[in-house]
Amino acid sequence: MKESKTERTPPTTACNDSSSLHELSALARRLAAQGKFGESALAIERLFAIAGPMGKRSSRLLGEARQSYSACQRRLMKENHAAAKQAAAELQVETEKLAGCPIRVTADDFDPLHGSGMELVWEHGRDPHLVLKGPDPKHTQPYELATGLLRIQLEMESRIAGKSRVPVVSAMQKSKLVSMFALEEARLQAEDGGLWSTLNRDPHDIALRPIEDLVVSVPFMLVDARLRQRFPVLRPAQFVSRSKAFLENWNEREVCTNTPPTQRLRERIITAIDGLDGLYLDWLFSGVTNFAVRYEGLDGFDLSQELWHHWEARYPEILPGGESALVDAFSEILGLSNRFEWIPGPCIRRH
Repeated sequence: MKESKTERTPPTTACNDSSSLHELSALARRLAAQGKFGESALAIERLFAIAGPMGKRSSRLLGEARQSYSACQRRLMKENHAAAKQAAAELQVETEKLAGCPIRVTADDFDPLHGSGMELVWEHGRDPHLVLKGPDPKHTQPYELATGLLRIQLEMESRIAGKSRVPVVSAMQKSKLVSMFALEEARLQAEDGGLWSTLNRDPHDIALRPIEDLVVSVPFMLVDARLRQRFPVLRPAQFVSRSKAFLENWNEREVCTNTPPTQRLRERIITAIDGLDGLYLDWLFSGVTNFAVRYEGLDGFDLSQELWHHWEARYPEILPGGESALVDAFSEILGLSNRFEWIPGPCIRRH
């Protein structure tokens, strides 16, 4: 009788993988204790690269590794601050040359309704102006400035290619969005008048939130991917800033537990975009973070996965101006097709 030739995984494989995880964990701790935070972070990235299915059996080790990685990034952010400022300054010169005009950078007071970070304003539809909103720690400001500058570069590249497009929402589209996402709020506003409007958000603001989240998602995914590739010195601040923003958004979501029935569709779309952000950051940070897992049980995460697969299939072959086509694809997945439209942006002719 012939023996079965079914191949089996050698029994030592799992043991070897587990040993590798513990060896890398010990190496990362040793390097961090020696003040070699960059090398420690790389060891942790290798640890997560080989963890794979071992992760569930090593959850404690991986949790400790994530905490160590975060601590390393914070230390590196402070160590790299001078070099990060220099990189952002050089990027500003590069961006001004591409834009053909100076770029004003100003600071603004903290707005609790819109948070901190960076806002891009096109003055006269032509001259870019960046507003850095406090109270961001000084060590993350070079990253915030760099993201704004790279966002300007994306737009200028689209204009040079003659493919710049600006999203707009017509009055009729706004009315339909209110019917979809804020019908009850619109009714209460009409019935109760001024007092309701004073104490609550405008129904139009509520209804436009999914569109606003959608149209900014792709450009900043492109910006963060480009920044991570081009400016290693800014990666620690990128990790700290993006992780902080993601977790703050998640904590706000946990506080708001009662979603009105009339806003469940709206919440599903927002969840899909937030879940996409988690999947994207987990990819951006080499699988060390586990942000997306927070959204796995929520209504809308199935859409997050569909959006992510679409991103994976298109990146990095997206050409200048191609981000609007990807936004259109996202809007179709989310059921937001024809809920806004594009108008041509300025075109720049180079001689």
